[in-house]
Amino acid sequence: ELDMVFGFDLAEGLIKAIHQPDTKLAGFWLSSELRQYPAFTLGTFLTNHDMNRVANQFMGNPEKMKNAATVLLTSPGIPFLYYGEEIGMTGAKPDEMIRTPFQWSAGQHAGFTTGSPWERVNSDYPEVNVESEAADPDSLFNLYRGLIQLRQANPALQLGDFRSFNTGSNRIYAAAREYQGKSLLILMNMGDKPVSDYGIDLKFTQPAGSYTFKLLMGASALAPVTLDADGSMEGYQPVDELPANTRLILELAPNQ
Repeated sequence: ELDMVFGFDLAEGLIKAIHQPDTKLAGFWLSSELRQYPAFTLGTFLTNHDMNRVANQFMGNPEKMKNAATVLLTSPGIPFLYYGEEIGMTGAKPDEMIRTPFQWSAGQHAGFTTGSPWERVNSDYPEVNVESEAADPDSLFNLYRGLIQLRQANPALQLGDFRSFNTGSNRIYAAAREYQGKSLLILMNMGDKPVSDYGIDLKFTQPAGSYTFKLLMGASALAPVTLDADGSMEGYQPVDELPANTRLILELAPNQ
């Protein structure tokens, strides 16, 4: 009789899968968790106030933090962000150290208060804060901002059906979101090296025909797609080689 549940197993599974990285494991956790609950009842998150922060679990690796943000905000469910995740704040148990003041700026007490905070501010606040990251287009903060705006603008990312695809590589993550005739592909190389030995076994609800992918996030020239009668295509390579830590969100569009 609960309206919503938090996916603790999913959170731990995604952190482990992205840290390794093992994209098959990420797809498994998402698919299996979604099967267990009715639609729109799963609260998704990466960490909370009782868990070591994402930055600590990824040992400060900014690309892994960005990959985790992309998976979270392009997947089904109702996403929750623990404050500070969007700028890469650090914190590990005991619990007080996971609940330090939010880092707004490089000013005194990280701009959190002119008084005395209940815990001292993290020592990295001169670099890790909203003010400095807002000015950097490649920052974690601006990635979160862009992903949230993209999710709000695309019902397929909020309400759409979800499927993960086989790519032949543990480093390449591919998933589809589809809703009311819109088909999106989320594609990522979560590894630290480029990958060319991969291929996506696509399957969409679109009719047979020739299509192109329009970039909603990322930058790349993409190969066209020809879907079979059942909306499928085997071994699709949008680019010959996916650079390390590439994050793409694509919308399928019929050729005119």
